[in-house]
Amino acid sequence: MGIALLTADIDQSGLPCDYTFTQVNPAFEALFDQSNLNIMGKKLTDVFASSAKPEIDRIGTFLDCVLNSKGLELEHYSKRYQKWFRIISYPHKNKYLTAIVFDITHQKETESALMVSEVNYRRLFEASKDGILILDAESGKIMSVNPFLIQLLGYTKDEFLEKCIWDLGVFKDILANRENFLELQSKEYIRYENLPLQTVFGKQVYVEFVSNVYLVGNRKVIQCNIRDITERKLLEVALEKEKRIYEITLISVGDGVISCDNKNRIIFLNKAAELMTEWPQAEAMNQPLETIFRIESEYSRRSSENIIKEAIENKNNFNRDLHILLISRHGIERSVEYTVAPIIEENGVVVGSVLVFRDFSERRIEEKKIEFLSYHDQLTGLYNRRFYEEELRRLDTKRNLPLAIVMGDVNGLKLVNDSFGHTSGDELLKKVAAVMLAGCRADDILARLGGDEFVLILPKTDALGAEQVVQRIKDLLKNEKVGAIDLSVSFGYEVKRDETERMQEVFKGAEDHLYRHKLYESLSMRSQTISLILNALFEKNTREMMHSKRVGELAELIAIKMGLAEETVRNLKTAGLMHDIGKIGIDESILNKPERLTDAEWEEMKRHPEIGYRILSSVSEFSEIAVCVLEHHERWDGTGYPRGLKGDEICLEARIVGFADAYDAMTCNRSYRLSLSSTEAFAEIHHCSGTQFDPEIVRLFAVEILNKAQD
Repeated sequence: MGIALLTADIDQSGLPCDYTFTQVNPAFEALFDQSNLNIMGKKLTDVFASSAKPEIDRIGTFLDCVLNSKGLELEHYSKRYQKWFRIISYPHKNKYLTAIVFDITHQKETESALMVSEVNYRRLFEASKDGILILDAESGKIMSVNPFLIQLLGYTKDEFLEKCIWDLGVFKDILANRENFLELQSKEYIRYENLPLQTVFGKQVYVEFVSNVYLVGNRKVIQCNIRDITERKLLEVALEKEKRIYEITLISVGDGVISCDNKNRIIFLNKAAELMTEWPQAEAMNQPLETIFRIESEYSRRSSENIIKEAIENKNNFNRDLHILLISRHGIERSVEYTVAPIIEENGVVVGSVLVFRDFSERRIEEKKIEFLSYHDQLTGLYNRRFYEEELRRLDTKRNLPLAIVMGDVNGLKLVNDSFGHTSGDELLKKVAAVMLAGCRADDILARLGGDEFVLILPKTDALGAEQVVQRIKDLLKNEKVGAIDLSVSFGYEVKRDETERMQEVFKGAEDHLYRHKLYESLSMRSQTISLILNALFEKNTREMMHSKRVGELAELIAIKMGLAEETVRNLKTAGLMHDIGKIGIDESILNKPERLTDAEWEEMKRHPEIGYRILSSVSEFSEIAVCVLEHHERWDGTGYPRGLKGDEICLEARIVGFADAYDAMTCNRSYRLSLSSTEAFAEIHHCSGTQFDPEIVRLFAVEILNKAQD
C-alpha cells in the first residue's frame, strides 16, 4: 500500500489548484518505479494525468472532490505504467491531501477473465446442442434451463423455472419424488444411459443424463446435462435388429459359417458349422480356428496351412474346393469346399475373418463317379479308350522299351447277345474283364476299347513276355463260364523295340495278329454256342425239343419225296430241327403260357424267326439254313411274317419247313387245344392250300406220304 502526503498549490484567489507531492513512503515509490528525488515536488497531475477512462481523464474531477473537502475513492488506469490503481484520498482543510494507492492490476485482469468466461459460458449455455438444467442442490428447484432443452421437451421457460425437477414428471424414471433427488445430492457424478423421456408432444426421446454437483460461492448447485441420443438409439436398435437378422440368417443357412478375430480365434459358429465340426459354439469360443476347422488334403493327407493367412495375403476372398477333407471333432471325414474372407477396415487393418464352408461329400462322390467314368469303362470297370490313349502317349518313351501291345477280342459276343440277351452278353464281358485283369501284372495297363475289344499295354516287355501274359490269361479263361458258355478270347500282340517305330504301326500289327487267330477260334466258338443255344432252348421247353425233331424228320421225308439233292435233304432236316432256335430270345413265360397269347405277347413271339436268322447266319456252316429259318412263317398268299413274302418269293426249304411245322402243331396236343387226327389235320391243310401253304407241297404230301401211310 503506497501512501503519499501532498501540499496544496494556491491560486491568486486563494483556492487550491493542484497538489505537490511532499512526502511518500517506499511502497508508493515502488508502485510507480520512481526514486524519492524524482517524485518529490512533482504535481499530482504529472503522475495521474493520463487515464484509460474518460470519466477520470481530467484531474479536475479529483480536485473538485478534494476542494470541496470530500474524500474520494476511484479506480485509475495509467497508460504510462500500464497498471490499474485504486486511489483513496483524504483532504485536510484544503491544505493537505493524503493519498493511499493500491495496485489492483491483477484483480482487474481476474475480473476481466471472469467476465469473459461468464460471457462465453452464457453463449455456450444458450447455443449448446445438449440440454442443460441448473438446480439448487438443497431444494431441487430449477435455477436455469437452456433453449435446447426447452425445445426438446416442449415446456416453456416459465414452466421450468422455480419448479422442483420432480414436479415436471418428464424425469419420472429417475426423479419421481424428492427421495430420488437425494441420490443426485449425495453423488458428485451420476450418469444414466438410454433414458427414455416422454415430451409434451407425446413423442418419446432417448437421452443420456449426467449430473455434476459443485459449489458456486457458498451455494451448492447441480448441473444436469441432457444429451438427445434418439437418433443414435434408433440406429442402435436398427443395427441390433439388422445384426439379429444377419445372425438368424447365418444360424439358419445350410452352409457352415465361422467368424474369427484378428488373432484367428473363434468368435462365432452357426448351427451348420456346429454339426459339421461337432463343436458346440460354447466350447469352440476363443479356440484357434485350426482346432475347430481341421482340414487335410484328400490325397496327401497333409494338414492345410494357415488358411486365414493365405486369405489376408491375397487381400481378397480365398477359395479352396479341390479335394479337401474336414476332420470333425470325433474323426468323421467329409469333403468340403470353403471360402475365407478377411474383414479389413478402411485403414487397411485386418480385424478378423469369416469362413464359409459346405458339405461337398455328395458332389464329391458324383465328381469321383464322373472322374471314374471319364477314364473307366462303365460296364467292366477297366480303363477306357481315352485313358488308354493318354497312357500310351505317356509310356511311349525309350525307358519303357521294349513296349508290347496285346489286343483281345471276345469270341461269340454278338451270338450270345442275340441268343440270350444283352444281360448275358454283359455278364460275359465282365467275366472276361475280371479274368484278364487277374492275368495281368501290376504295371500292365488293361483297357476296354469298346464292344468286344480289349487292349493291354505291357511296358518293358518283349515278345516272350507278352506271350507268357497271353497264355496265363488263356489258362484262366478255361476255368470260367457264363452259364453253360465257355469264355473264348482271341489275342494278338506286337512289340515296339526301337523308339523310331510308330505306335500306330505297332497297334496295327497287333490287330492283324489278332484277326488271324480269330478266323478259326471264333468259328469253333460259334459252333459250340449254337449247340449250347439249342440245348438251352430244349431245356427250357421239352415239348419244343420233340416238336423240332418231328418237324426235321417230316421236312426230310418231304424233301426225299420231292427228289431234292442229298445235301438239301440234310440241310432241311437240320433246318427243321433249328427252325425255332430264335425262341431262345423269347421270355419263357410266353413260351410256356397255357392260355392264348395276348396281342402284345403274340408280337413278341413273332420276333423268333429274325432272332433265329441272326444266330445262325453268324456261323458259316449254318448260313444256308438261316434264310429258311427266317422265312418259315411266311404264307403263300403273302400275309405271313416277318417280311410278308408271297409264292415263289419264299424259298422252297422255308415252304417245306413251314408246312411240316404247321402239320405237327395240328397233330400234337397243345395247352390250349387237343390234337387233330391226321385226316382232320390234312383237311385243315387242304383248306389252307394256296393261301397259307404251297399247293404243290400239299398235293405231294397227300399222294406220297399221307395216302401211303393210310394204305
